[in-house]
Amino acid sequence: MKHACVYNVIFLLIQQEYFHSTHPGVYKEGHSLWSRRVSPVENRLEIEPNGYQSTRIPWQLGGLINMVSNPRKHEEKSRYKSFSRPQIIDQQVVQAKLLKQQSDDLSYHLTKFRRLDCPTILNPQNSSFFDVALHGKYMQRLSASTIEKRLRYARFMEHHPIPVDFRNPNYENFRRHMDYREEIENVSPYVLIQEWKTMRMFLRSFGIPSWDYKPPHAPGHKRRILPFPDVVNKFFIFTYSRDSYENALYQYMFFHSFLVGWRVPSEIISMTIDDVVIDANGRGCLTITETKKHKNKRTILPEIQILGSQSHKSFKNWIDHW
Repeated sequence: MKHACVYNVIFLLIQQEYFHSTHPGVYKEGHSLWSRRVSPVENRLEIEPNGYQSTRIPWQLGGLINMVSNPRKHEEKSRYKSFSRPQIIDQQVVQAKLLKQQSDDLSYHLTKFRRLDCPTILNPQNSSFFDVALHGKYMQRLSASTIEKRLRYARFMEHHPIPVDFRNPNYENFRRHMDYREEIENVSPYVLIQEWKTMRMFLRSFGIPSWDYKPPHAPGHKRRILPFPDVVNKFFIFTYSRDSYENALYQYMFFHSFLVGWRVPSEIISMTIDDVVIDANGRGCLTITETKKHKNKRTILPEIQILGSQSHKSFKNWIDHW
């Protein structure tokens, strides 16, 4: 878990809106733990023509990740430079912002209804996807993020070359779609499992008993090459940016993610200054919000090197200096 976070934290780095939520002055109660403490005027960001703020991942970062995960492959590709990487990263940023906006809109509209407004069983002939989302929230007790993910799969399934007819759900139609996805498109078992969960949400909404479909077994985790301590240390001291704040943020993120072992990026971006408790001796605790588990709280007692050390990239050093 801890080692995997070194690789998974890359996903966090492309979510640039979480890096640059600038709050002038010092930390205040409830502020994000990763907010910049300096004036927003000093915040160096690139303004793209379409208006959103973009921060590109340093080229060296991707090279270092590839070198650690697959040295031979890195040597073969080191002679070439992909000029499309910045554009790909910008597309990922735009997609992340759009998905977040859709999720926020769905969460907002779901709050405008009450449980009494939702019927127990929906009619598939005249029910919209939002009706199913409303049923999923109040009758199936699914979270907004889970509902949005299910609806994304449903939109794909509805417009697939072998589409799923949600207006007239039947097992033969669904099974033909799933068999095509498995045999012809060779999608992973994880995708088929998610599409099956999506279909079950619709079946429950329509009051239809669950079908006798069994998705393929998901394979276990593949063998990973874990980096040695001296290689991991390079992540903590590597120069990622000329901007001192951005460089420190990258280094602290790698240090904390590797040693704490939290879920990336949800549990990192949900942390506030109130979630860190440090006494005069550098001891204390961290409160982590498990967004995947309906925002449950879990408290951990990190070692002093992680929490309050003055000679390490500790939480105390981050709070005091950044």
